Amino acid sequence: MKSLLVGTLILATAWAGAQTKMRVVMGGKDAGTASLTQRLREDGSKLVQLSMTMKQGDREVTLRSESIYASNGMPIRKYLEVSVPSQKYRRTRIATFDAKGANLTEDLNGTRSTKQIPLEPKANRANVSEFWFLREQPKKGAKVSFHNFSMETLDWSLADATYQGLAELTIGGKKLSLHKTTAVGGAIYSDKAGEPIRMEFPGGFLERAGA
Repeated sequence: MKSLLVGTLILATAWAGAQTKMRVVMGGKDAGTASLTQRLREDGSKLVQLSMTMKQGDREVTLRSESIYASNGMPIRKYLEVSVPSQKYRRTRIATFDAKGANLTEDLNGTRSTKQIPLEPKANRANVSEFWFLREQPKKGAKVSFHNFSMETLDWSLADATYQGLAELTIGGKKLSLHKTTAVGGAIYSDKAGEPIRMEFPGGFLERAGA
């Protein structure tokens, strides 16, 4: 479950169009469904929302996340909720960001805690690739290096996002020419409008329904 959360959350915070319905595939088998939405706000910032429902044996796991980025790619706020209704489990995390790093508030089944996860003030955390295809078209080979804060592992890590150009991908017997972007050990394939068709991560992928 952790690998799914980490891989999906890092990839899903970038490159989504209006609302995209997707299927979740793990180990070659359908594991659930997802809905991914993004929009530019009036002040130029970007809002990304992801919701997922997955089956693990006889358990149903739901995940909701929300991320807000300033127009320069700086993170403003992140939200993550994971729940397993059959086990009465619910965990929410909210992170806000300032010059010192991330300020986290967590609620685990009604128990609240706070902590700060510091980052060197001069370390770059602006991820301008958040606005690729949505606001601007990158050139092939464009690369962004930034410090990413993981809402699952609660730490900062150096990450890269690189636009690889157009790539062919066969889905449902159809050969498609798609924009390919690699990031944090995964890959995103999007159409000409920037809508995600497939988002790959270690162990699985999300694929647009009906693609």
